[in-house]
Amino acid sequence: MEDVPLATSLKARDKELDHQQNEFIIRLTKRMEEDTSRLKDYIDLVFIARFLERAGDHSVNIGEDAVYAGVAKDIRHEH
Repeated sequence: MEDVPLATSLKARDKELDHQQNEFIIRLTKRMEEDTSRLKDYIDLVFIARFLERAGDHSVNIGEDAVYAGVAKDIRHEH
């Protein structure tokens, strides 16, 4: 069963995830400047944030594919 509303909501949710990731990176960069002794830890956190953001991108792609497969509607370029 297709859940078109859920799939179409993923794009907005991903934009929020992108925003949160950007804010996190800004805060983390400030911490790096203040505490250079833990740079490796901070870099690891940057990568984790990036991977989580990328998982959100993949979720959007899966949702778009599911809608196309289920109801033959291309939602990739809708706003």
